[in-house]
Formats: sequence, structure tokens, C-alpha cells
Amino acid sequence: MHMKKFVSKTDVVIIALCLISALGIFFYAKSLMPKASEMGNTHLADSPTLKASETGYVRIQVDNRLYRMLPLSGEGAFPIAQGKGKINVVEIKDGAVRMLSSTCKNQNCVHQGKVTLENRDTRPLFNAIVCLPNQVLVELLAPDEVRAGEMP
Repeated sequence: MHMKKFVSKTDVVIIALCLISALGIFFYAKSLMPKASEMGNTHLADSPTLKASETGYVRIQVDNRLYRMLPLSGEGAFPIAQGKGKINVVEIKDGAVRMLSSTCKNQNCVHQGKVTLENRDTRPLFNAIVCLPNQVLVELLAPDEVRAGEMP
């Protein structure tokens, strides 16, 4: 009995070309996106015409839903209690945001460090701090990156 091939050489070539094209489009589109430093966002705090709360915002999402939006100028520690023992504490201090503590086992979110408007383009996760076990996402946004309806 002769077994029939499921994938021919032509199919492999077509799949490879599609993957190469998709990667090319992805990297081309990424190269067109301006960095925050190219848009002038790194110097917003120095502008005398801006209020302190307009230097940036911290968006906190829990389970992929907006939990809280805080001004970067509003210093303090902000607990996120989700029940079932899940607690994260976000700290905003000196123009930076970090995950101060978490009840997750791996503590990766705590070790991700501080995010500032100055370093967010050079960090591995850019402007984000992620706690996968507790499903918490913390993002540092420039004022022009805040979507309508999210303002504090």
C-alpha cells in the first residue's frame, strides 16, 4: 500500500514565502512607528506649560480590564487586591513606577524594576510591568498615548 503525501514541495515553498512576507511586513511596520524619544515625550516634565499630572500616566489592568489610571505625579503605593490571596502593590515615586510587591510565586514582576519616561524605550518590556500569575499589567504612558475615556 502506498501512502499519500499530505504536504507537497509546492506547499512548503508557498508556506515559507508567506512566513517570510509576514515577517517582512511586521518589521517594516515596526520601523515606521516613532519612538517616544522621537516624539519629544521624554521632556514633558520640563515643560512649564504642563501640569504635573500631564507628565505621564500609569495604566493598571487586571484580567485584561482597566482597573485604575493614575497620574505619574501622584506618588504612593497602590494595592491591587483581587481576592483568593492575589495582591500586587504598585509604587509610583520620583517619576517612576514599579511593582513593589506581589503574592505571585515567581516574583518576576517585582524584579522587572522601575519604568520611567526616560528608560521605557530601552527596557526588555518597554513601558510595561507584567505579573502573569496574577494577570496584572502596569503600563507607563505619555499623555498623548492615553485613550479617550481613560483619563483619571
